[in-house]
This record gives sequence, structure tokens and C-alpha cells, in this order.
Amino acid sequence: MTRSALFTLAVDEYIQQHRQDNVTQKLNEVYANEESSLDPILSKLQTLSLPKEDW
Repeated sequence: MTRSALFTLAVDEYIQQHRQDNVTQKLNEVYANEESSLDPILSKLQTLSLPKEDW
């Protein structure tokens, strides 16, 4: 079995085992009560950190 096939099998098995965990629902519950927006200063710093490119 190739490494790629083994990895694929492992990820598939993990997803099947944790499908019942309702991760999306739990995250939605958390973020329904918590601020999840990015700080404007952090956003600006991230933008400034990107290299300049000609389009």
C-alpha cells in the first residue's frame, strides 16, 4: 500500500469515526455567543505583510 493510499484510508476512517461529533454544530454554538471578527489592526497588518504584486 502506498503512503498516499494509507493516508487516504486513515483520513476516511477518522471522518467516519468522528462524523457523529457534530463539530460544525458545536462551533456554531460557540460563535453564536462569541465575537469572531478579526481585529481591524491585525487585518491591516496582515494585508501589509503580503508581497506587492503586479496584476
